[in-house]
Amino acid sequence: MPEADYDMRLLKYYYMCLLHEASKFLIMLFIFSRFHAGTRFLVAALVLCTLRHNMGGIHFKQYWSCFGFSLAFFAVVIAMAEFFQVNLVVQIITICLCILITFLIGPVQSSTRPAMDKKHFVRYRNTACIIMAACMVLFICMKSFTYRDLIYWVIVFQTLQLFVAKIYERRKKNETLHK
Repeated sequence: MPEADYDMRLLKYYYMCLLHEASKFLIMLFIFSRFHAGTRFLVAALVLCTLRHNMGGIHFKQYWSCFGFSLAFFAVVIAMAEFFQVNLVVQIITICLCILITFLIGPVQSSTRPAMDKKHFVRYRNTACIIMAACMVLFICMKSFTYRDLIYWVIVFQTLQLFVAKIYERRKKNETLHK
């Protein structure tokens, strides 16, 4: 597929995503701000957006199911960061495992996103691994980093989401093959 054709279809996909995501983002920002967690939501959203763009994950066909899952994802991540702090050594080991899992299973894309070729697959996978490695280096260099636990839990839950999405994707392919 020509690079320009892929880029045009990807641009259309991103435009639609932007419209849907912006509305969900504003509603969630309002909700988390009401619970004095607006800043933590913004940090988690920034990290998740950079990872999810490159990793993919679980996708829903309906706006409200996507919104509900996203709201639950952020609520769990923020709560885990607040109530379950993990020591730095365990965080580093876990992030290394997350990088390995991401490298081995690669991105899982939405069925509505234009199919990517091997070159794009490798680029997105490697970028996700680099982002997680950069977070790990940040954790090592700045041991008292305020949002360390929050970013850690975003990485862990996003990797878990990627893993679940990959299992679902493989099951769907197997069902299609056996029909």
